[in-house]
Amino acid sequence: MANMRPNANRVIFISLLLLVISTCAFGAENPLRAGWLAFARPALEPAKYPSSFAQHDAREQAIALLLAADGKDAVAKESLGYFYLRDYQYYKAKEQFEAALKRNSKDPLLHYLLAQTNAILTATEPEKMSEECKQPIEGFKKAAEREPDNAMPLLQAASVAFDSGRTDLALPLVTEALKRSAYHLYKLPMPEDLTDDAGQSAAAWWWVQSELWGEGISRTANCAHGLRQRGDQLKLNENLSGADELYQQVSQMGMLISRSEPALTTALAVGLELQRQALENRIALNTRFNPAEVPALRDNLAKVQAAQSKLAALKAKLKIPQELNSVPARMSEQKSVVEAVLAGL
Repeated sequence: MANMRPNANRVIFISLLLLVISTCAFGAENPLRAGWLAFARPALEPAKYPSSFAQHDAREQAIALLLAADGKDAVAKESLGYFYLRDYQYYKAKEQFEAALKRNSKDPLLHYLLAQTNAILTATEPEKMSEECKQPIEGFKKAAEREPDNAMPLLQAASVAFDSGRTDLALPLVTEALKRSAYHLYKLPMPEDLTDDAGQSAAAWWWVQSELWGEGISRTANCAHGLRQRGDQLKLNENLSGADELYQQVSQMGMLISRSEPALTTALAVGLELQRQALENRIALNTRFNPAEVPALRDNLAKVQAAQSKLAALKAKLKIPQELNSVPARMSEQKSVVEAVLAGL
């Protein structure tokens, strides 16, 4: 029994070494490409990565490849930081993002990823969140400064503020965000053609980006939830006009998300649901203090509900990712569905 552990360790070491060698065979000419290939293995070969432990092995392999390459440029640091972030190694992720920003301080994605990491670290110490939340908020604001039309990073900042109990910080951020005209989601620096199979490559790219996009959309929805809660408080305090104003902001937020760039059915679904909730809140509220508004609000609610039904029907007809042989084809399909739904609003 005493000799079994060393043997087991050698087997694990040899297995990981063979995985690294096999990945390098696909991307030896480009360590960054090899790293992303290793990272995306669970999407390319899901049967081989059925569990979270197996997916952790893929992330470890991706990290090992980039560490061995010792890339000094911002993209290499950013990619390594993202691999660490996805592997729950937040302090190491933060270190890489900070190093990348020293090389490219103008990249909004880098500011966004660092702020995202700091937001996670802040949440690990709830008793300090009220003050510590200012660091990730400032990071999201730096991303926003580099894209003057993009509301998304400011809504992320407001979400962190709501979670930290800082409504005083959240509300001005929401107001500032809603003055902007776009909701732009960032894209990671992952190659679109990792393998010779175009359909597989496109599906892997979409799988990786969707995780990042989903978090941004979810955090925006959380911001809207915080806003609705504040509106409910004002309603209980009989500040009906103040509550109605906040519900209107939730509806505006939903409209922004619905028109995300890139166009996504997932973003549209969240945006429509936020609009539905806000309109129902406003109908209940205005029935009490401004009945003349109610018919128009009901008409808008009926349109949103019809759009939700149409989206569900069109999503059922979407092709699976492997059937689309390129990322542009996947983007085009998503955009056509979103545009068809929005045309009825």
